[in-house]
Amino acid sequence: MSEHQRLVQETGKKLENNVCKILNAVLNKKDIHAFNVSEIKRWADKNHRMNKLIEYVKVSVKNPCLQEPITTLPDTDILVMYKQEDVVSGLINWHALCIVSCKTSFHGRDTEALFWAMLAKPSKINYVMVTEDSDRYSDRPGKRKTELGTCDKANRTRRLLESFLDRVYVIKKYDVENNDIIEDVGKFYPLFEKAEASAYRGLQSKVFDDSGREPHAGYCQMIRPFDDLLYDIMRWKFEKLG
Repeated sequence: MSEHQRLVQETGKKLENNVCKILNAVLNKKDIHAFNVSEIKRWADKNHRMNKLIEYVKVSVKNPCLQEPITTLPDTDILVMYKQEDVVSGLINWHALCIVSCKTSFHGRDTEALFWAMLAKPSKINYVMVTEDSDRYSDRPGKRKTELGTCDKANRTRRLLESFLDRVYVIKKYDVENNDIIEDVGKFYPLFEKAEASAYRGLQSKVFDDSGREPHAGYCQMIRPFDDLLYDIMRWKFEKLG
């Protein structure tokens, strides 16, 4: 593995860990949990019900060499699910709420997530992306930019993401300018608690994104601050419970 590949892998893993940390810090009290794929696979080996959920999340593709369909997990960095106890048996059932693909940047790789999002459509699980849009943090002269363009002057990447994903959420880069996850969770949680009264709709908080940092992609119906993912997950849970 080259030094560049190692660095890309490390920064991607750091973003994934940051997203998981925020989701679990805010949502665990609501019986909602975020797991990365390696955690889920280890758990599924020991838990029949979790293994059943994993099989449901997998997508089916036809393999021409084998002349038969095969199943595989989509491009899943994080799976968010809620647990529900069966009042009769006391057993815990897990229900998938969304698949989260994490991208620090795109650099021409945006279509990977779109491919898997389309394959995952039949499962009726929301497929979303979280990105730092990290080129906006570049220290290189003339290289500081947003890969998403803006709503008024959108580029190809933005239009494809808007068309094929359920939503894209922009999160700040947490190793820049002393940004601290624990501090931001503390700022956000009181807003989150109050949001229940409005069914988690119509909220404008931007705690987890550098919304004032230029350049910025700007928000629209499909491109949202990371805060909205937490509100959206709660609404998706209520919709599942019906």
